[in-house]
Amino acid sequence: MTDVADTPDFRRLALAAASQAATALADIMLAATEGPLNVHTPFDQEAIEKLADATKLAIEASVASGEPLDDMRGQLLGALARYLEDWI
Repeated sequence: MTDVADTPDFRRLALAAASQAATALADIMLAATEGPLNVHTPFDQEAIEKLADATKLAIEASVASGEPLDDMRGQLLGALARYLEDWI
């Protein structure tokens, strides 16, 4: 097993991931308690895209810390990047 390191890139990416996830979760919780928040979508803050972005950023943070990128996470990272291409 590889030791991971606390790097500035890790912290920056982890903070961005946490921020995106927190915003999305707050929106989902609001919709869960109050019902759909929009006429066209149940959420107001692009919750699905923000969760996808949070997952992508979390994977990138783990790589920035020195954790090896295995095949499954590499495939997920690629799929998330393609999904988010037009959103970001």
